[in-house]
Amino acid sequence: METSIEKHNADVASIFSAIYYRIGRQHEYLFQKYGSDTVWDFALMQAEYLADVGIEEIGSSDVSIWVKDVMSSLKLVMEDY
Repeated sequence: METSIEKHNADVASIFSAIYYRIGRQHEYLFQKYGSDTVWDFALMQAEYLADVGIEEIGSSDVSIWVKDVMSSLKLVMEDY
């Protein structure tokens, strides 16, 4: 009998929650600087991209990297205005 291991990728909501929660806990100033709607949008874009790539599990170090990516994107896009 052959068994198969099913891989379940993290969904957008799980990835987004991890990113947004970490920003709110450790980088609250981003909400004041860019606005909560803008931070929400950038975190959601990152989560959608990562879900499309296929993230199997969400680790703390992964979340740190994703938050840094969101922060870099915010700075790059929003500070040009």
